[in-house]
Amino acid sequence: MVELYTGELLFPTHDNYEHLAMMEKVLGPLPTWMARHCHGSAREYFDHYHLNFPKLASHRSERAVRKLPDLHVFPMQDLIPNHYRKFRHFVMDVLEYDPDLRPRARDLLKHGFFAEDYQASQ
Repeated sequence: MVELYTGELLFPTHDNYEHLAMMEKVLGPLPTWMARHCHGSAREYFDHYHLNFPKLASHRSERAVRKLPDLHVFPMQDLIPNHYRKFRHFVMDVLEYDPDLRPRARDLLKHGFFAEDYQASQ
């Protein structure tokens, strides 16, 4: 939905390692428990339960990650204006790392964002 709103991909990559690095850049560090529970080839991306970026990254990947906004420094309200604050809250709920904390789809359908009447004049 952010991509529809901004016209830009939030995480413009198809590379798994780069995607994880982009998520960390925008949303903050992945929870260490997620790194502990990864399997197979995904383990090579982590060092002591932290993403090991940019150790395995190309220069192109490093540049792509570096140019993304850090939502802790560049808040979501700078990306999505205040009059769309319910949308902003919706997006942050959807982007929650922890599946136990992230609302389920059926709960998201009840989110205040969907009850809002957005006018083109806003």
